[in-house]
Amino acid sequence: MTSKVGEAIGNKFEESVATNLCEDNGCMGEYLRLRVEIDSSKPLKRYTVMGRNIKTGQPRVCMAKYERLPHFCFLCGVIGHEYQLFLDLPEGNLPHFQFGDWLRVELPKSKDFT
Repeated sequence: MTSKVGEAIGNKFEESVATNLCEDNGCMGEYLRLRVEIDSSKPLKRYTVMGRNIKTGQPRVCMAKYERLPHFCFLCGVIGHEYQLFLDLPEGNLPHFQFGDWLRVELPKSKDFT
């Protein structure tokens, strides 16, 4: 993968600001970090489709994970409020949450070397 490919992926999510391809064999393995501008009034993107697999024809899905993600609603995916604002929904209608903590990146804890 190249930075140019990373930028193309970033632009599929939102406006790509910076890309960082980490090929290091560190604790997180190989990954692509994108910095993108997002519109916080719109739902977070959970994934994007990047073409199709040549052999199978299946869509190539690129999952999103976010660093330093503030509170957001697991029901509608919008940043700035939580599910509690939807507690007035009709009883008996349990919502299907399309968003969740799985959108957050778990960053490794820094070690104290003192």
